[in-house]
Amino acid sequence: MSKQLFVTLTDVAVADAAIISSNVDMDFMGIYDSIIESFEEYKDAIFKSKKDSLLHRYIRASLVNGLLYDAVIENCPDEYILNEHNETLFQLFGYSFSDVGELPTNYPDYATRYFYEWEQFASEVNSFYCEKINDKWADHVFYVLFTNKDFLYRFNTEVAMIIQKIKKEEYPDNMKKDGVIKRIKFPKWLKDAVKMRDRNRCQLCGKDLSGTFNLSTENFDHMIPLEDGGTNDPCNIQLTCESCNKSKGARSTDYKNIMIPFW
Repeated sequence: MSKQLFVTLTDVAVADAAIISSNVDMDFMGIYDSIIESFEEYKDAIFKSKKDSLLHRYIRASLVNGLLYDAVIENCPDEYILNEHNETLFQLFGYSFSDVGELPTNYPDYATRYFYEWEQFASEVNSFYCEKINDKWADHVFYVLFTNKDFLYRFNTEVAMIIQKIKKEEYPDNMKKDGVIKRIKFPKWLKDAVKMRDRNRCQLCGKDLSGTFNLSTENFDHMIPLEDGGTNDPCNIQLTCESCNKSKGARSTDYKNIMIPFW
């Protein structure tokens, strides 16, 4: 992979992550609406810790629902083709624009038919992307958002409003009581991921936990507590020292976005 390819993909992933972040708590097609309207697609990840997390599913839905790129395709199809889901992105996943069709060669002058040729091709590129690439690309965008604790707090706050409406009688095997999901034992892959993301530091006080021989369940804290509608989803778990975890309390949503220096 060339250096230019890497830089291009990083820039696009960050750009898509920024758009999704700005939409997450919107009234239309935010995370609340997405889960309410497609609950069955999110249900298993709401109750259990899944590698295919709630955030993965929301990103995939956001990237294909048309809201991110329809306006760009309609107004600046050449910009979409050259700067968004461009040939470089296609090549990463083993495709090229030739798999879609023939790229227009004339400049897309808004006053000529060439503009409509570009718009049509851009729409076809977007459709091909949604069918063949989106699920894999969503992982790249996830990696950006999973490290953004401010975003994760907003994301989980929206999810909590849904959990608080779920009745125990509807899902007795998964709910402790109305609006409260049962606590589960975290799988090793989740613990490893959280430790890596949080760099073995308590996310409330910054204490270095790398020398701790065996981190206990108490070291893995629900950012939004289960008692307040939190989930066992990986995106709602953070690393804490035992002192901070106990002082935080079962109904405290206190969190910090600690920046750990590299040196």
